[in-house]
Amino acid sequence: MSEASGNHSSPAMSVVRQRLEARAGEMFVEVQRADAKATTLCGVAGGLMAVDVAALSALRGATSALPVAVLACTAVLLGMALTAALYAVRPVLHRAVGPTAFGAFSSNQHRPEEIISAFASMNSEQAMRAEAERLALLATLARRKFQAVRRAIDLTATAVVMAGIGLLSMYIPLEKIAM
Repeated sequence: MSEASGNHSSPAMSVVRQRLEARAGEMFVEVQRADAKATTLCGVAGGLMAVDVAALSALRGATSALPVAVLACTAVLLGMALTAALYAVRPVLHRAVGPTAFGAFSSNQHRPEEIISAFASMNSEQAMRAEAERLALLATLARRKFQAVRRAIDLTATAVVMAGIGLLSMYIPLEKIAM
């Protein structure tokens, strides 16, 4: 590429761009990993919630309110875990990066030839800036998704402990514990 067209690229700029591209690729993999974990958690939390609701309906006429209350709390925790996992899977863009990360190519009115031409006319600084924006977008998405997945895991683990307490309380009479 010629210097006159503004596409001059120094070896240092080329290395920086390659590093940005590699890091953006790594962040894309992290986004995919977070999505896979969130999808798994949706199944786990949803399945556990179905079992919990079935147990709750079986305990309707229970003599003790403790197991019912504990299983009701478990259902709420599992619902919150499911919501957090769904939040991680839901596709959104961070406001700080927003739709500008897609640049002029986000419109469906552009033909492939126009997009190729626009990329070809970018100088190395513009290309690095676009790659840096892509990296920022992916890093933000990965961080947001992993935080939601972490929340969902914590809520699910707490719900499992609560369910265990509720189910065990049915087998251990409170009178024996008080003695």
